[in-house]
Amino acid sequence: MTKPSFISALFNRYTTNFLWLLADRFSTMGLAFLSGIIMARTFEPAEFGRLSFAIGFVQLFVFLTELGLDQVLVKEVVCRPNEKAELTGSAFVLHILGFLLTVAAVVLAGLMTDLTPEKMKLVLLVLCGTFGTALYGTVTPVFEADMKIGAAAPANIVVNVLFFAVNCTACYFHFPLMFFAFTNGAILLVSACVKWQIFYRLFGFLPLFTAKRKTVFSLLKKTKWLFVQLMLSTIASNIAYPVLQYFCAEQDIGFYSITAKIEICSLVFAQVIAASMFPAIIEASEQQRLFHSRLKRLYLLVFWGGIFAVLTAYLLGPFAIRLLYGKSYIIVGQYLWIALLALPLNGIVQIFVKWCIVKQFEYAIVIQTFASAASALVFNIIGSKYWGFRGVVWSLFAGAAVQWIVLLFASREIRRHIGWLFLNLFMLRDELRAICRTCGEK
Repeated sequence: MTKPSFISALFNRYTTNFLWLLADRFSTMGLAFLSGIIMARTFEPAEFGRLSFAIGFVQLFVFLTELGLDQVLVKEVVCRPNEKAELTGSAFVLHILGFLLTVAAVVLAGLMTDLTPEKMKLVLLVLCGTFGTALYGTVTPVFEADMKIGAAAPANIVVNVLFFAVNCTACYFHFPLMFFAFTNGAILLVSACVKWQIFYRLFGFLPLFTAKRKTVFSLLKKTKWLFVQLMLSTIASNIAYPVLQYFCAEQDIGFYSITAKIEICSLVFAQVIAASMFPAIIEASEQQRLFHSRLKRLYLLVFWGGIFAVLTAYLLGPFAIRLLYGKSYIIVGQYLWIALLALPLNGIVQIFVKWCIVKQFEYAIVIQTFASAASALVFNIIGSKYWGFRGVVWSLFAGAAVQWIVLLFASREIRRHIGWLFLNLFMLRDELRAICRTCGEK
């Protein structure tokens, strides 16, 4: 009997966690995606653009709440399971302080940019929901680290379905934009509260009074590079909204919002693989051969999944956009494949970041993300000024290309790792055959 391939063996071990995490993420992203479709069909592109601007404006500052703690917390809980209570409580303290900074930053930026009263109201309503990020980001990494995401995912899926029904009803009766700005954050608040209840029943404590000053500073020290990386990646992802607001019409913001949502949804598969396999990557980090073997298979799946998505968008983009969003958004379909050209590279980044964390190359993540943020700012300004929405779409691909070029100059080991990665990109066929052979024998 042949030896089971890595993927079949690993999925046997982590199947439950992986599938529940996949269902959780897809319910969150998928139903939000469907809600966006219904809202886009309900409102004109200019109205949809105002709502998208408010959400994107707040997202520019949410990194202050998240602090890049989620990945560090997963690693710490896996490595120090006996200190789970103080780790979670300390993370909660940092998230609350980060939320207060987010509120101050959004209000200050709103006043400095002279937003209209209507847009400021939308921004403040979206801002209220960021408190859910502090609650959600405290307990979710612990579920993932303990491979118990299945305990919380069903309730989270139910919450997503309920809010989807609420948004559909509101669209049917054509509720004002203010209502949708409120529900954008309310869903995260409700979902976070549900997860906290399950967390208490599962682990027997709430991370409210278990923080320790020493652990707080320890987590803050370990997350410093990831915080910078998160700040830069957030700027790179959301800088298009204020730039478009300055150079283009509001309907262009609506067009870009649809493109960005599709690009984010297309990354869900890569994000789920990276998140669910992160504990396995940590466990294998001391065994060089096993470590590289695991990473190679994950890279290959994500890369070829991205290529498939690009080809699908090229062939079906205009038809799909017209069918889903209506004729007024048809321009998005004509340029969708350009945005998705970056998908294979961005998908690999999801796993590459995990490799850097395990190998303690956080500085490389910062270099990469700084290149992405800087190029996003430059390409967005130039693109939106001269080509409008189309220029911003091209900037999505240009930014991904620049960050990989910069990575090649970060260090010798990273160049060796990336070279090893691309030399193995065409070996997926052999791995799939091994999986099929193993399944057939079983």
